[in-house]
Amino acid sequence: VPDVNGDSLDEIAIGAPGEHLPADPETSGRVHLFDGATGSLLRILDSPNPIEIGEFGSEVRGISDVNGNGSGDVIVGAPREEVDGEPDGRVYVFDGQTGELIRSHHSPNSDTNRGIAFFGMALATIPDLDADGVEDYAISTDGETVGFEPGNSGRAYVYSGQSGALIHELSSENPKATGFFGVSLAGVADVNNDGRGEILVGAHGEALPGTEDETGLAYLFDGETGRNLVTLFPPLGLDRGQFGGSVATIEDANEDGVPEILVGAVLEPAGVQFRSGRVYLFLSPFFDRNDLNRDGYLDANDLLLFQRGWHQGIRR
Repeated sequence: VPDVNGDSLDEIAIGAPGEHLPADPETSGRVHLFDGATGSLLRILDSPNPIEIGEFGSEVRGISDVNGNGSGDVIVGAPREEVDGEPDGRVYVFDGQTGELIRSHHSPNSDTNRGIAFFGMALATIPDLDADGVEDYAISTDGETVGFEPGNSGRAYVYSGQSGALIHELSSENPKATGFFGVSLAGVADVNNDGRGEILVGAHGEALPGTEDETGLAYLFDGETGRNLVTLFPPLGLDRGQFGGSVATIEDANEDGVPEILVGAVLEPAGVQFRSGRVYLFLSPFFDRNDLNRDGYLDANDLLLFQRGWHQGIRR
C-alpha cells in the first residue's frame, strides 16, 4: 500500500477473510494494515456489511491516493457478501490514512446473474486510463452470467480511481459456462503507445476456438477503448491446464521499452511432474508484429520468450 503515515515508505495490508469481528462468531473477514517500516499495526478494516462467510479481505490491493489527501488507499474484495439478498459480492475502497470508507461497488449486472457472481474475485490497479492523473482499478466477477451462457462465464469492470465511475465493462469474445473470465487480473503499463495503461484478464476455463478443450485463455485489453488487443493461447494447449489462472506483468525484460506479460498455467505438467504448473513469459505484442513461426497468425507461439515449470505457478 502506498505510504499512509508520512514516512515515505509503503505499508503492508493483509486480508483475513475467515476472521470474525470482536464478540461476533460470524467469520465475515477483516483486513490488517501494518506500518511498512516497523511492522506495527496501524489499523484494522472491517466490512460495512459483514455477513457470515462474506470473505471480506480475500482480495486486497493498495492504490495511490484516490481522494486527494496525499496518502495511499486500500481496495478490499468481499466476493460472497450479499447484494439484495444474493451473495453476489461487494468491493470497498478505504482511505488508507483514516480507515474511512471512500466508496463501494457491486456488479452493475447483479440482477441478471444465475448463481453466485463472485464480484471482487480479483482486483488490479491500472496506470491512469482516463487522463485525470489518478490511478484506476479493475474488479472481476468470474461467476457472472454473460449473454445466454449459464453462470461462471465472467466479466471484469474498470473504474475511475478519482470518481469511482465505471469506465469499461469487459467480457470474453467467446463466453462459455465455467470459462471463469476474470479469475485473474493485472494492470499493464502502456504497450501500444497511446499513453494509457492496459488490462490483462485470465479465463482459466475457456476453450481453444473450435474445440471443447478447456485449456484456458488470457486477454489483453486496451485501457483507453476497452477493446481486446490480443488473445493469448497456451502453447501446450492442454485440456484443463488452467492457463490464465494467474496473470501478472513485469518491467521490461528485453530492453524494448515496454513491459512483459506473465501467464500461469497452474495444472500443466512440467516434464514428468503431473500438474506441477508452468509460467509463460510473453513479449509485448506491440513491439514486434512479426509472425515468428510463419503460420500466418500473431499468436502466443510468436510472443513466447520462455517457459519454466514451477510448483504452483504465479500467484496474485
